[in-house]
This record gives sequence, C-alpha cells and structure tokens, in this order.
Amino acid sequence: MRLPLARYCIVDLLIIGGMLLGASVLAWLYVSVWLAAAFLVLFIFLLFFFRDPARKIPAQAGIVVSPADGRVVEIDQVQDCPLVPGRTLK
Repeated sequence: MRLPLARYCIVDLLIIGGMLLGASVLAWLYVSVWLAAAFLVLFIFLLFFFRDPARKIPAQAGIVVSPADGRVVEIDQVQDCPLVPGRTLK
C-alpha cells in the first residue's frame, strides 16, 4: 500500500520522522516500552498530518469547493475587507 504524502514535506518528514523513530528505538532499549510507543504514535500522527489523499472535485457549474476537508458554511459579500479592498466575496 502506498501512502500519498505531500511533496513539500519530504525533508521535514525525513528529519523529524527519523528523530522520532530513533527516539523510539532508544526509549525501547534503555527506558520504557511505553515511551517508545508514545514516540511511535507521534510518528504515525506525523504521517497522517502530511498525507495528500486524492480528492474528487465535482465538475458541476456554479459550485464552491472548500479547501482541505472542510465545509463551506456561508458565502457573503463584504465591503473593504482588511486583506482585499473594495467589494468581495467571503
């Protein structure tokens, strides 16, 4: 099974993931199995955090797709938003 990971995270994953796995091995050998398990749980969370799953984007006209896995709860027009001058959609 291939775990799809975001390309921008490979360096971070190698550094932090390697440190977590190394700490897990050292904890298992010298400290406690429970501490080693905690480091493994953090490593699994790291893999989960940097995943890049394939998402299906609907091809219908006039729809709004929310970023990531969120939901669009409101579409409203605002005037002079701090980031965008003039009238815009929020």
